[in-house]
Amino acid sequence: MKGEAKKPVAANASVTLVLKTQAGDFVLIEFRDVTTPELITPRPRPTMTVTTRAAKISLQVEGMDCASCATKIETALHRIDGVTDVAVSVPRGTVTVLHDGKEIDDRTRKGMLTIASGAALAIAFLVGKAVPATEQWAFLLAMMVGLIPIARRSLSAARAGMPFSIEMLMTIAAVGAIIIGAAEEAAAVVFLFLIGELLEGVAANRARASIQDLTKLIPKTARLEDNGQVSEVQADTLAVGAIIQIRPGDRISADGVIVSGESSIDEAPVTGESTPIRKGPEEIVFAGTVNGDGLLRVRVTAAASDNTIARVVRLVEEAQESKAPTERFIDRFSRYYTPGVRLDL
Repeated sequence: MKGEAKKPVAANASVTLVLKTQAGDFVLIEFRDVTTPELITPRPRPTMTVTTRAAKISLQVEGMDCASCATKIETALHRIDGVTDVAVSVPRGTVTVLHDGKEIDDRTRKGMLTIASGAALAIAFLVGKAVPATEQWAFLLAMMVGLIPIARRSLSAARAGMPFSIEMLMTIAAVGAIIIGAAEEAAAVVFLFLIGELLEGVAANRARASIQDLTKLIPKTARLEDNGQVSEVQADTLAVGAIIQIRPGDRISADGVIVSGESSIDEAPVTGESTPIRKGPEEIVFAGTVNGDGLLRVRVTAAASDNTIARVVRLVEEAQESKAPTERFIDRFSRYYTPGVRLDL
């Protein structure tokens, strides 16, 4: 968690950097040779630029003051699957990571792990039926297929300051089931947990894909009228009050009001209305909708960051990031229940 410290960290203190990969693994980097007080300051979210082949991530990192710090970070990040290059700038306090997105596709890894766990569970069941004496050992091995990655994540989370994670509870539950001789149940619970994680990831990825599809509705360029001349400009540079031309068949590049012209507007991408709507002067049009059969002159009424599509994207992101009352209650409850379960053991 990042925020502003109420007081400086004492000299010679240990500064810890925690990074979480797309695969859910935690990378813990500790600097034990800090000789000057450091303040933990708010930083913007990491920016990511994605191409068709690779992803480039830039991170702002506090606490780096020597070449040794840079070496530690490079070594730790190079251990992550798929990372092809790491560039650390101590003066600027930045870390740039280039990785192959295919190598660390979270859905692929979780899917393969879930399939492997399910296959191991099925094999253990068949072996147990054929040779009853080996049933417990077969289910124990099947459980380990799925539990080892979960246990590793739980330990990484514990080192990162989250000892009561769901992975830790899952590990304790599986080990406890083995201790009481319920190996079959332990293997089944681990498999079901992996299925739940996989479905959760699929749902999150679909939501992200929907947001990306929304942003793609707005064209990159617009035809701007200026002193009787028409020029093509970047759509995100359009100012409120500018006059743009929308040719037949083009997507409208900004929210606005029709100044002149009449045409059928396909608003299905924004409103879901399947039938094109006939619009004329002084009527409102939305960015991302499609002009039909007429040439329109439109006066821009909202900047690119505040048009209809941008507002919808913000609402979706806020809805995903916010917690429902039930979820907040569960979070508060788990702070006390989870440590209590561990103490009972």
